[in-house]
Amino acid sequence: MSATRSVELGSGTWSLRFLAKVASLQSAGDGEYGFHLSVVAGGRKYDVVYGDSDCVSIVNGALGTRDTFDGVVPIDERFHRWQLGVDGLGRFFLELDGQKVAAYDTDISTSTTEPDQLRFGLDPSSPPSGPTEIYLSGLELSRDVATAWYRPDIATVTVLPASDSRGLATLVGLSDVDPRDLSTGSLALHYSLSGDESIAELTTTPTTSHVSAELDPAGHTGELGIVCSLSRGSELLSRPERRWKAPDEAEVVSAGSTISAVPEMVSLLKDIDQCQTEDGVDAVAAGWNLGTFEYDGGDETGLFLDSTESAEPLVVPLSLNGWLSVYVGYLTGTEKFSVEVGGQARIIEIGDAPEFDPDHAFGQRALGEVEAWTGQFTGDSLIIAPVLEAQTRMAYIRVVGLTADETALAAEPDEGPAAKRVVYNNDGLSDFFEGRYKTVPELQEQVVDIYAASDVEALTWTAGTTFLFTHTSEYAGVPYASLTPEQEDLMRDGDKVAMQTILDYVDNDIVPLEVVAARAKHHGLAAFAGLRMDTFYSMASYPWYNGNIWDDYQDSLFRNYNGTTNAARMSYSFAKFRTYIKNVLVELANMADVDGIDMDFCRYPELIGWEPDLLDAYFQQYGTDARTEVTPEGSERWQQFRADVVTSVVQEIRALLPEKTIIARVPHANALAYGLDIAAWVDQELIDVLVPSNISHEQFWDNVDEFADIVAGTNVSLYGGTTHTLSGSDLTLLEQELIKRGYSSGVVRSRMTADMYRERANQFYRAGYDGVYVFNHWRGTESIGVMGDRVRNEKWRVFDLPASWIQGAVTAEQVSQQTVADLMALVRDLTESGDIKRGFAGTLRAQVTQIGRLMQRAESDDVVVDGFDRFIRLVDKGKRADQVSSGAAIKLVAAARLVASRV
Repeated sequence: MSATRSVELGSGTWSLRFLAKVASLQSAGDGEYGFHLSVVAGGRKYDVVYGDSDCVSIVNGALGTRDTFDGVVPIDERFHRWQLGVDGLGRFFLELDGQKVAAYDTDISTSTTEPDQLRFGLDPSSPPSGPTEIYLSGLELSRDVATAWYRPDIATVTVLPASDSRGLATLVGLSDVDPRDLSTGSLALHYSLSGDESIAELTTTPTTSHVSAELDPAGHTGELGIVCSLSRGSELLSRPERRWKAPDEAEVVSAGSTISAVPEMVSLLKDIDQCQTEDGVDAVAAGWNLGTFEYDGGDETGLFLDSTESAEPLVVPLSLNGWLSVYVGYLTGTEKFSVEVGGQARIIEIGDAPEFDPDHAFGQRALGEVEAWTGQFTGDSLIIAPVLEAQTRMAYIRVVGLTADETALAAEPDEGPAAKRVVYNNDGLSDFFEGRYKTVPELQEQVVDIYAASDVEALTWTAGTTFLFTHTSEYAGVPYASLTPEQEDLMRDGDKVAMQTILDYVDNDIVPLEVVAARAKHHGLAAFAGLRMDTFYSMASYPWYNGNIWDDYQDSLFRNYNGTTNAARMSYSFAKFRTYIKNVLVELANMADVDGIDMDFCRYPELIGWEPDLLDAYFQQYGTDARTEVTPEGSERWQQFRADVVTSVVQEIRALLPEKTIIARVPHANALAYGLDIAAWVDQELIDVLVPSNISHEQFWDNVDEFADIVAGTNVSLYGGTTHTLSGSDLTLLEQELIKRGYSSGVVRSRMTADMYRERANQFYRAGYDGVYVFNHWRGTESIGVMGDRVRNEKWRVFDLPASWIQGAVTAEQVSQQTVADLMALVRDLTESGDIKRGFAGTLRAQVTQIGRLMQRAESDDVVVDGFDRFIRLVDKGKRADQVSSGAAIKLVAAARLVASRV
């Protein structure tokens, strides 16, 4: 039932790593029974038990107890990475998939005379309570190896909403910090505030995991950058960057205030509970629950309203005048809500909002902000209403006066449906791999129909790779015709699905490009045939992507600087390969309903190398070996010489396709070094559309102005290239097989969000670009409809985006007091906890007693409400006199208002 292995660990550091797939764990045991894992090192014993269905328990020898961590063990038929060990200070740690499960700052081991060993298995004394099935792999036990158990990070950076050009109040939350670093002052937290130039710097020494600091913006307004750097000595641990739109002045206003627009003036309504229905019914009586929140690490507190199924629309108690933007602060869990002004309404959806979970509605939450309405107000008030089956959690209202430029933008009409400035590139293979195009209707619907009546003006259907197409070609042949059984064995499941579907199309004389082009024409979209201009793959891994004619072009392979051959690249220095490229582009361009070609020089851009004939020609012209060119002038001359060869190809393509539109997608950096003379192509107008882009994942390249200058004064259109992926790679055959076995791949794949697309488009438009080109995201789930309207995009950038920069880490609680007795009990509890000074507590209790007497005498509602108002004024007075803590004050006020609303 168990296995033991003798080891030599001693009393120093050690760590144990292993993979475990847990199919089931017995359900009984209270942390004592189950699958045991124990390590003995230097006379000290460490015990971990997996049991109780999904729990881990650790024997705490120092206290003679077992510490149980519920719900920790994943029961998902996947292998997960576990690690446990002891550091140089004798502290024990347990991690799962890189996340800390337990960390002890003192020795928890049990003394033993047993020799050093590793033991694992089932306890034979375990009572029968269901099966325990665990698979272990890759056990690795190391000694004298320092492991970074603590990984300090800046988890949250909060800017309080009342900050302005006179003061920026921040709260920084640190995570996974070694307590000893805090007690010894080993960490430094540095703040930097900047606009066009540095504005303020500040360095503090964290002694707790939350740090508050105030920076001086020195009167600067507009968009500013905040950088927080956490370091230990010379080691930089974390460096997040934040943005903030600084107003000139911010003030807290009370319910019933009239707000008149003053440029860059913020009016903040924190008394959100003062919202009422149009009939004057209080929020709580109108079906809203009341809660409190406190910013983590600070004494700033607030109230929020939580919608219920019976919640009615509420009027925000502010009268608004002039050109203003109105923002709603909301708590985690908000999904969507409706805003109405002057009879016009709009739905506000919180992007990427998780579904509201009532079981996790309180505790550690986040506070965000969203733009609710921008426009001209004439004494109007906002009406905010929950949306059916969606949660609304309002915390505050922030009103901002617009500048003259912002007013002009707000008054400008959106372009609307006529704004079509986006081109999508479909790689032509991936969704065959996914099995999404098995029929012509599926191809039409998923490739083209999704763009109908949107901001899309054109799409590119990529024919395939350079030598493998999804149709029969006069020059590339029949797809997969040369595939051998050995090569087919290398295929992933999706490769086989793609091959079968494509061959079915071929057998039925269906050309996907022509299907796509015809459907695009039906919707009024332009359709382009795309070609990856030099895309080949390892014959040892993906030979089918290199098509049928790979062997015929072995004499055209790219030569490296040292004369070796690049076995996965062709060179444009060879006339044979150049002729093939010209032939297939003409073939593609002349297919039915195709408007032009899209030459993709980004996948992959190494077009021309150090081939012998090219080196000889260079020597004949310049009298020197290109490989010895070491000066900047010489290197640039060699690059230009090679680029002229590629330019000659583009010239011939232009001559062969005079009536077709030609798009060129090119690297945004080092183009000439790759063999691309972009300036010459534009000057000679060899292309119609230039698309600077990334070679691989999106990097948000910033030399956007460079290309606007290149096309200035020409007829060449300029589209900014975006790439959907931020990290990750294609699924490999090995990874596929590991996933089938239950192993977690460990590969992180991240993608651009809708707001990333919006901001990227805005950067292009502000630089004078004509549109946006989307690569690797033909489904458009985050991007369709968010980039084409240039005016709407600029409004989003100016009015919506800055709201997303407001994020706060808070702790939320529900207010549950409903009677005067509950209010009295709250006063007593807060007095006992020290949040109310005892001398002042008597004053508060006396006022609550007075309220109770008024109610017993059946005094009028107005008299009772006056009693509650007096209580609230006393709380405020106590807070200002430091007799009541900030957190206690907000709880007392919330409770008083809740009780008053239910009297």
